[in-house]
Amino acid sequence: MKLIIPKKKMLYITFSGVLLIILGIILGFKVLPKVVEKKVWESVVLKEKTEQWDLFKEMPFPFTFKVYFFNVENPEGIMKGEKPIVSEKGPYVYDLFHWKTDISVEEEFISFYDWTNFVFNKQASGELREDDELTLLNAPFNGLFIQVEEISPNALEGVSSAAEGIFGDKNNLFIEVKVKDYLFNGYPVCENPSDKGFLIDTVCKQMKAKAGIGLVIDGNRLLSAQLRHKNMTHLGRFTINSGSKEKEKVANLIKHENAVNSNTWRGGIESECNRIKGVVSFPAFIKKNMRFDTFSEDICR
Repeated sequence: MKLIIPKKKMLYITFSGVLLIILGIILGFKVLPKVVEKKVWESVVLKEKTEQWDLFKEMPFPFTFKVYFFNVENPEGIMKGEKPIVSEKGPYVYDLFHWKTDISVEEEFISFYDWTNFVFNKQASGELREDDELTLLNAPFNGLFIQVEEISPNALEGVSSAAEGIFGDKNNLFIEVKVKDYLFNGYPVCENPSDKGFLIDTVCKQMKAKAGIGLVIDGNRLLSAQLRHKNMTHLGRFTINSGSKEKEKVANLIKHENAVNSNTWRGGIESECNRIKGVVSFPAFIKKNMRFDTFSEDICR
């Protein structure tokens, strides 16, 4: 028995099949990509009561932060002119947590404080411990003498005679110090300088006036710690674009401490280096030829 299909019906079936193929191609290459693209952008634009907003407020997992040191093996020899011998120690691994507070939204702009907390990860650090003692460069000691040499070389001898009163038992270019003290807890500098004479008090007042990153005020003394200024604190108020009006600008940095320029570099507001710009997070659909700027508040660039 043969199945005979009328010619008109065959043409109708063929035409319908071709039409379905064309519709499938249009949906697959035109409509669906646009729908997917729209949904992706909707997921990255920063809006309250969305999953992306929750991630923006607080990262649900920590970043991994690794610290390596060059332990100085011949500190006394270096002072006599020998070539430095160093050994790498690390990584000392920390879990770095991020969260934001005092978030305010004004039109398409979001302002906030970005907090960080470093927590030592014993398991990831293996046999290394925060109590390990290493021989490292005494940063404030080195910095003080470099500055004095640049400003007034004739004062070097006087400052050198006051060094013990300023640095105590850390009166050397290289010091033995615990990892946790070098990074976060700090070791003391300029303890009770007013009790140690006019010269020591004067130098310590100058150091106190310039305290900040790496050297912080702690009562009647200073503490030297490389990352203390970053731990359990924020580094100023940031303002970014939410992307609600121009999605391509999502997470673009607009201001730091309510300023669009810094005055760190020569050239004032005309200097490209002084422009405050960058991305807080990456946008959707990144391509190989795209360029991104980032802003580091430590170097104001």
